[in-house]
Amino acid sequence: GNTSYDVWGALVVAPVYALTGLAVVRRVFSGSQQPLAIMLSWGLLVKLAGTFARYWVGFEAYGGGIDASRYHRYAAEAAGKVWSGEENVFTILPRSTGTAFIEHLTAFIYTLTGSSQLAGFITFSFLAYLGTLLIVKAAVIAVPDLAARRYAWLCVLSPSIVYWPSSIGKEATIFLGLGVATYGIATMFAHGRWIRPILLIAAGLGFTSLIR
Repeated sequence: GNTSYDVWGALVVAPVYALTGLAVVRRVFSGSQQPLAIMLSWGLLVKLAGTFARYWVGFEAYGGGIDASRYHRYAAEAAGKVWSGEENVFTILPRSTGTAFIEHLTAFIYTLTGSSQLAGFITFSFLAYLGTLLIVKAAVIAVPDLAARRYAWLCVLSPSIVYWPSSIGKEATIFLGLGVATYGIATMFAHGRWIRPILLIAAGLGFTSLIR
């Protein structure tokens, strides 16, 4: 009663993404790569901190004058119509390209999380984090002599990666698409496989092309 759903929504989704992220990290980086899982798990916490910083700068320092505000307004209205029964869920499924695609994707996410702008930031940030995991995994596969620990730290601590793709918008989703495509390319050249890597490359680049 004393706190807006913008905050409560974030408190609901953050633990879910944290547990999911830790499970994914342990699954992707197992066996001899397990040491990387530790630093990438810390990277999830750093990414969350970057998300809160991005949110504060966008809506406190700049008063909401960013693209995320536009996506949020559209998504909140569209998701509200679905929950009220005015529209069905098929009307907000991601379609079209560019800005329209992000608007519909955000609306679809809001039907699951509720219209919490901060929860939306955390959701998109988590998508970018998954892209980071796949990029690190691709590097480990493609470059056997890579200083993997140093590279992983670089990816999870680099300010450009921690801060910018941590809001509702195109940056986070593009990061996910590039991560999927990069992982597909690394698998194809390192292991000589074709079918699954090509599907991953097509999915990653296809998804990215819908955004920009």
